[in-house]
Amino acid sequence: MNIVFRDRKCLTARLSGFVLLVLMLISVVGCSPRCVVPFVSEQSKLLLTPRERLSPSVLPIAPTEETGISGKDSERPRVALVLGSGGTRGIAHIGVLRALRQHGIPVDLVVGCSAGSLVGALFCSGMEQDKMERIALTSRRKDIFGYVISMNGVIDGTRCESFLIEHIGRLRFGQLDTPFAVICTDVETGEEIVISRGDVARAVRASCTFPGLVIPMRVDGRLLVDGGVVDKLPVTVAKKLGADVVIAVDVSAGISGTRVTSAVDVLVQTINIMGKEITKSELRLADVVIRPDVGEVWMLDFRDGKKCIDAGMEAATAAIPAIRRALEQKGSGKEAATR
Repeated sequence: MNIVFRDRKCLTARLSGFVLLVLMLISVVGCSPRCVVPFVSEQSKLLLTPRERLSPSVLPIAPTEETGISGKDSERPRVALVLGSGGTRGIAHIGVLRALRQHGIPVDLVVGCSAGSLVGALFCSGMEQDKMERIALTSRRKDIFGYVISMNGVIDGTRCESFLIEHIGRLRFGQLDTPFAVICTDVETGEEIVISRGDVARAVRASCTFPGLVIPMRVDGRLLVDGGVVDKLPVTVAKKLGADVVIAVDVSAGISGTRVTSAVDVLVQTINIMGKEITKSELRLADVVIRPDVGEVWMLDFRDGKKCIDAGMEAATAAIPAIRRALEQKGSGKEAATR
């Protein structure tokens, strides 16, 4: 029975990839002008800041009041949680958050990229842990992706935006319980763009715009796609925003031994390979790295939600001693600097 189950999962994944491939081919060679969906244009008053121009003044952060860390909160280091991209592997971020909450680890800032931005928005809105997990376990691809025939992509990001609004409302960044920054890519200039003000759902939608599949968003003259194109794990952004301790959660796909059987697989694998070296440099800057064992989960397969949550919690629990050491070391240094 186990073999049959695995074969069915493999067949479903292949059929899903085949459907996307067919839509991509139709969009390229079979669209009349009437079928073309233009780039999404939004005059949303989002604050778009290139990474090079970031500073702590862009998004002020301060230590949260209630923590499980000894000492005065005003004297402890500011902690940033960086949630990386990875499609449905990003569900593991929810398990990481459960472990951090259970062990009283403070989170003063969240920086999210792609799937990490979606989970980050739920957390920063003040949502309870159990509700986050219910959403992850009951949501399906159709709840987030709406397929279209277009020269600019085969998925309309509107459904992703509506999905987030359904769960947290039409919140703006300033209304969130925890400071939050979202990572996107300007596909016309190659710049990494950080969004920290404006409509949260719209910003997350831009960050989840996987190139070649989801129709890009044009915002304030910039054409935005998935932040994972240039920075799958934006540790540098967290540092530039003033974090003293950065906890990075890497949910990247495994590259070696990956089966590539379709054009969609080629596209995804190519982006993963290109991002590997960038991610290495970012990982070296993090104080603590958490790597849930989800590398083999396909990026669009929602059926492994429980596995991802459990893997995230297991990896984060194992990292708690390292996190506490980092907090103590940075806390001692900060205290000494103020004497």
